[in-house]
Amino acid sequence: MAAANAPCERPCSSVNELFTEKDFSHLPTAIQRYIENCGYIGTKKMSYLKMEYHKVDFSQGKGGPTLKIDYTQYNFIDEPSRRALLDSSMFGIPFEDNL
Repeated sequence: MAAANAPCERPCSSVNELFTEKDFSHLPTAIQRYIENCGYIGTKKMSYLKMEYHKVDFSQGKGGPTLKIDYTQYNFIDEPSRRALLDSSMFGIPFEDNL
């Protein structure tokens, strides 16, 4: 699965707040343990998240052909939004799309 191997960046927010156990206390216990085991408690809160996926199979509809794409996605926190860039080629012609 591409997401499991996707590198991500976690830049710090401008206020330099740290994650605490209280930030996750409303979540199920299993999720709280996961966050703690991954080492997020005590790390700086991020203002955005960047994920990159390389050579991902992209379906062009049910029964349609697939093509390989590179996909970069940004999720922003302060004003919740998502931006994505698709990079691929079709019939040997390169194309990009911003979503």
